[in-house]
Amino acid sequence: MELTVPAKKGETIGLDILNLGSGGEGAGMFNGFAVFVKGALLGKKVREKINLVKKNYAAGTLKEISEPSPERQEPPCPVYAACGGCQLQHLSYRGSLK
Repeated sequence: MELTVPAKKGETIGLDILNLGSGGEGAGMFNGFAVFVKGALLGKKVREKINLVKKNYAAGTLKEISEPSPERQEPPCPVYAACGGCQLQHLSYRGSLK
């Protein structure tokens, strides 16, 4: 049986974030296919542009937050977006405890 990959590189999709991945990225499902997006938080709707498509998953760039999480905060580090060393500074302490 051949696996159909529903996500295409360059495509912008809407996604409900269902979990957080091991690197702190938001994780959701698009037509039964796992999709990861850096900067997305659990339980919220986002739009993302697909940058990478593999056999079992896709990953993309956060384009828009349709429903922001109440646990989203401004990262305390001024180089957070450029550095990438701390994956969840945009998540409040209270949110990380959940």
